[in-house]
Amino acid sequence: YYYPSHPHDFKVFDGSLIFAAEDSMWGLEPRRFYDNDGTWAVEVLNIYEGSSSPTEFTVVGGRVYFNAFDDVNQLYAYDELLEELPAGNVVMSVASVLNYSGDTVLDGVTDPHDLLGIGPVLFFTASDPTNGYSLWMHNALTLTTVRLFNIDSGSSDIMSTMRAGIYLVFVSPGGSGDLWIYNPLSAVINGESGQNPYKLEVNDSGTSNAGNVFAVDNKVFFSAQDSSDVNELWTYEIY
Repeated sequence: YYYPSHPHDFKVFDGSLIFAAEDSMWGLEPRRFYDNDGTWAVEVLNIYEGSSSPTEFTVVGGRVYFNAFDDVNQLYAYDELLEELPAGNVVMSVASVLNYSGDTVLDGVTDPHDLLGIGPVLFFTASDPTNGYSLWMHNALTLTTVRLFNIDSGSSDIMSTMRAGIYLVFVSPGGSGDLWIYNPLSAVINGESGQNPYKLEVNDSGTSNAGNVFAVDNKVFFSAQDSSDVNELWTYEIY
């Protein structure tokens, strides 16, 4: 038996422990630690011949979603019910799962990150060949996926996504590096200040480099630089 080392990214799911670990046979792959008829065992959820290097395990709608590598970085899902699909695996790329129903929206979509689960909905950032980086929304119950928006109608990465009440807050590192507010219950209008999503104008003369985002109810705390380039703690309450 090959004992895994460097376990990390622990997530409790359906009475099991899902985590990433590495050994000399399987490489760095997802693992499941579970009760096998009274004896605790570790199962390897092998994805790639080498290391899939899974990250950001997120439980949404009765399955575990995560980022993993199999020639490219894709959004993956773990669910024992996936065995019922023709491939017969309990872990599959979400693009493959959707393809069985004729939905090809995630074909070519790579580098998913900043996974955030709210109820049955998974928000994540990913890149597609046409639009670059955008915010995406996946409904785990209906298995529908849509691209929501990218910032300033161009490719711009989205980081540090967090929930604040019914809103999402995130940082767009490119350009001014501002903190943005998004209301998922309202119509999406790309980019312009005061619309949805809208950005907080902390520094109107340079780069604010917002970061270290933390939310309590509708109040957001974050670090940012003002017009004098001093990095301070800021707070904003969303109404």
